[in-house]
Amino acid sequence: MDLLVGSYTTGTTSPGAVRAHLDLASGALTASGAVAFDDPSWVTLHDGSVYAVGEHAGGTVSSARLDGSDVVTLEGAGDDPCHLLVHDGHVVVAGYSSGTVAVFALGADGALTERTHLLQHSGSGPDADRQDAPHVHQVQASPTAGTCW
Repeated sequence: MDLLVGSYTTGTTSPGAVRAHLDLASGALTASGAVAFDDPSWVTLHDGSVYAVGEHAGGTVSSARLDGSDVVTLEGAGDDPCHLLVHDGHVVVAGYSSGTVAVFALGADGALTERTHLLQHSGSGPDADRQDAPHVHQVQASPTAGTCW
């Protein structure tokens, strides 16, 4: 089984996302390559490309080929992005600390091209110490809502 494992890079020697092979019979895990991303707290694969969010203030979103080539990194993903979804020619990013959802367009080759939308949530919760502002944890496509951007 092949895996793609993301890990924080700040203060480490990690390249960001490591490709690895897991031998299910023996349990051996062997690194087989890497994709250089900055603090990828979430990585996903889609149609031969890999996508990641860079979890830090200002936030980034990146795309690359699985072999680590053609890396594109764009800013404006929201503060501390923690999740992304590839859907209908776009990458949708959850900005945890900023309470935002950012939408980025994809080119025909699967590479990120530009941010097209930014939705800023507002409000707070009953626990003022932890819920003084909205925190977007995840984005998912609705099977019945269709495209909404």
